[in-house]
Amino acid sequence: MMDRRLARWWPGIALILFAGTLGAHGQPGNRSPDCDAAVNISRTCIWRPRQAVPQPVVISGDWRPALGGFPVLMLDGAADARQQKVSAVKGFTLTLKRLVIANVTLAPPDAAGLPALWPQQMYTAPATALTMDDVRIIASAEDFQAYLNFFKSNDTKASYFTDGVGFLQISLWEYGSTSAHSVTLVSGPCTPPSAALHLQSTVLLSAAAAASNGRCAISAGNNNSTLMPALLREASKSTSQPLLVLITANVSLGIGLGPGAISICRPVIMAGLYSRPTSVDFGMVVNQLNVTEPYAKMYWQSLDLENLSPGDGLSAAIAPPYGVSISCNVWAMYCPRSKPCLNLINTTSVVATAAERDYLTFMFSMYNSPLPSMRQTTDFYHTDLKVTTLQFIPGPGNDEITCQVVKSLSWDWSYNIITAEPRVARKLPLPAGLQLPIQQTQAGPLVQAVDGCSSFESAVTYPEEHNISATRRLVWMLTANVTLNPPDQPKCWQRQTIKYTTKMFGEDFQDNVTDGDPSVHSLLHQALLPAPTSTAPAAPAADTTSAPGPLSQVYAVGFDYMRAALVLPPGAPDKQFEIENVMLHQLPQGPKIGSVQADSGYDGSVAQDVWTVLMWPVER
Repeated sequence: MMDRRLARWWPGIALILFAGTLGAHGQPGNRSPDCDAAVNISRTCIWRPRQAVPQPVVISGDWRPALGGFPVLMLDGAADARQQKVSAVKGFTLTLKRLVIANVTLAPPDAAGLPALWPQQMYTAPATALTMDDVRIIASAEDFQAYLNFFKSNDTKASYFTDGVGFLQISLWEYGSTSAHSVTLVSGPCTPPSAALHLQSTVLLSAAAAASNGRCAISAGNNNSTLMPALLREASKSTSQPLLVLITANVSLGIGLGPGAISICRPVIMAGLYSRPTSVDFGMVVNQLNVTEPYAKMYWQSLDLENLSPGDGLSAAIAPPYGVSISCNVWAMYCPRSKPCLNLINTTSVVATAAERDYLTFMFSMYNSPLPSMRQTTDFYHTDLKVTTLQFIPGPGNDEITCQVVKSLSWDWSYNIITAEPRVARKLPLPAGLQLPIQQTQAGPLVQAVDGCSSFESAVTYPEEHNISATRRLVWMLTANVTLNPPDQPKCWQRQTIKYTTKMFGEDFQDNVTDGDPSVHSLLHQALLPAPTSTAPAAPAADTTSAPGPLSQVYAVGFDYMRAALVLPPGAPDKQFEIENVMLHQLPQGPKIGSVQADSGYDGSVAQDVWTVLMWPVER
């Protein structure tokens, strides 16, 4: 079921989703020829009922740039109610791919002897099995409502989406003798005008939306030139009505986009082709999709997600309890990972490195190990990530795994392939910045953003407050200059104990920030997410006044001349606390420095207390 063959990449193709014309009452018009006997349909045509044959039949739309898009099968004649009383022809199975079916009467979803979604005018007798891949069905209001009610009232184990009025998009459905993959029923406000079926889908959508006062929530036929405008126009509407974005060519959602470039304010289903790979190239860019509560969610379906990058300091602000070093978290989406965020259905995640792929394979294997000593390696999957289901199998390719079902605090995956090999897009190098080596047998590090005294204190206390596994390494990533007890928060900092293996790391920045300005990262964070409801004091503006000019590209921590601001517990192992790429200032001298009297001479007993480089802010 998961076999998806590589296809050519045709960038910039505007796919015509609906083609041909219908008459005034939905009957085939005079401009469309009859469908010939071939099983590869290359143009819109009239399909007249055919004799059922005792063999498998595959009818595919011949999708080529010269043809523009999916051909339309316009079924001729009314449905014959007697077909429901005719036995299925033994050996007859029907597969439909990359087609639009118009003027159709569908078999009821629970009709005896007929496959669900069976198009009753196509053959004189039903098949024993029906498969539909990438099929769009222009359904009558009655058929649409019948299937909508069926899905809502039955435990069909289907993955589907609907806005309740214009589309019912079936991602994956195995039901009786029917297999449906990326099948969309279109009706109501999204029904195309009969005289416009030959128009390009973007033109058609505009016409349908205008005629329905904007109630049609489908953006169809998207490619590199139309996807961005469609998202900027439609996804930014704050509404609970889902938006179905049908992607029919390889697209880019990365290079050239800055943080928060695209606001996602409603549920958005990004759906590619099931029968042919459709690539989304994120270009190693992160945070460009600002997924905003209360309505917004994003679903990725039948897509190859490529050039996924590890997160950065901005990502770290919303990452816990997940680690930004793992690129399969799709950090292109800026959404809190403490809530459901990453929804993948029949996708491929091309992770940043082979080391990450090996790490995930190892951790998933240990999670399912029958040996308790092995399962202990993934304790943090239970305690931190709240993983409840993790089912995977090797393949389909070498050094790949297929995650059949994964459910956790932030993940909801169905058939997601993990690989490090590119599918369509050229693989890009990792971006500059913090490179956290992923150690295959150790829990992934938890990276937290620090942009002020309050967030610094939160980073220290978060692991214990949230029962983070002691096996995880912590990284405090500075995204601004920080001062303990700044003037506007004179009692912010309290003595804190470092209980986890921790690294303080300063993220490089190349912004032209003038003295006294807040950091760009702080401003972006404020713009991307709504203001928190916490009553805690706001994080201070960056303290750049005390940082020497020559080191302006490195963030600084000012300790306010405090001794023992951070405490290492007794018996702490070597390298429990490391500091890298950070300027340290406002360092105090040792506690015995006051015992040196100016008139008593210097006896050398307190020599070490004179030196601030001995890091008296850290008690050990």
